[in-house]
Amino acid sequence: MDDLELLNEVTFRDNEAAFKVIFDNFYPILFLFSKRFIQDQELRHDIVQEVFISIWEQRKTLDIKISLQNYLIACCRNACLNYLQRYSKRNNNVVSLSENLPIYCESVEDIFSVGELVQLLENALAKLPDNYRRVYKMSRFESKKNREIAVSLGVSEKTVERYKHKVESFLRIELKEYLPLLLFSP
Repeated sequence: MDDLELLNEVTFRDNEAAFKVIFDNFYPILFLFSKRFIQDQELRHDIVQEVFISIWEQRKTLDIKISLQNYLIACCRNACLNYLQRYSKRNNNVVSLSENLPIYCESVEDIFSVGELVQLLENALAKLPDNYRRVYKMSRFESKKNREIAVSLGVSEKTVERYKHKVESFLRIELKEYLPLLLFSP
């Protein structure tokens, strides 16, 4: 299901499973995003949780005209700024969103969900020859050692090392803007 279908399930059918999927997809992004405003991890956790609680409580009246991702990011930003305005002793603690975008983002729309990052990685891997892709997936996703991969594919360990090195070099170039996010994705 895409985000719109999930949102419709939540809004019109009170589907808790769909809401959990939304939560699981966007919680990590919002938690990371909130760090631009709030450094305390526990507090960020509470604020992001409150965003989702608010969404669930207001699900019947939601009228989202932008992407779900952008809507959730705006809600999170507003919740962080509201917290800072209420509890901050100094006004200069309120930080502008545009001043704190990570290096891989030029705007809020550049923030990706885990699913989108996995898709970016899959698209990049699809550009590689089959044997390179298989070596990389066996190494990265199946946690196989070079020796196991070599035996499985009938090639030398040196060939496996060379393939892995070439794939990693390719991905560093192909996905350079997203590398910080891909390092933390499952």
